[in-house]
Amino acid sequence: MEAVVECVKGTYEKIEKVVDKNGDISFNVDRLLKHRWVSSYGYIPNTLQVDGDELDTYIIGKHLETGLIVDVLPICLVYCVDNGEVDNKLICAARTAGKNLKWTIRRIVRYIGKYKKNSYPVAVTWKESNIRYELAKCKAFYELFKEE
Repeated sequence: MEAVVECVKGTYEKIEKVVDKNGDISFNVDRLLKHRWVSSYGYIPNTLQVDGDELDTYIIGKHLETGLIVDVLPICLVYCVDNGEVDNKLICAARTAGKNLKWTIRRIVRYIGKYKKNSYPVAVTWKESNIRYELAKCKAFYELFKEE
């Protein structure tokens, strides 16, 4: 599976993907955050979520830069609520991930609760079948509602 990196671990910058009328993608700084990113952050392409965005993913790995497309392995899905709406997050590992995955995952789940005032994690699933089901649901939803 592939993920696209938007925000880089250790920085304060919230980067957003921008698609122009020709379909070209660029990345712009949206705002500065109060807390540094505890891991890199991005999205899984072609996975439209309830909030209208692609599936957000925290990417555990080293030397990841904005715009980089990374081969990742899904580890767990964090079911989240953001201002009363579903806003789930996928946690993945890149090939450059270190050995302290459990510790990093705990930090990411805590970070999600700090990132936005009215956002919080509800549950975490570790079953690969559940993650695949969620991704399949996203892709099916995307296919149903994408513009032709």
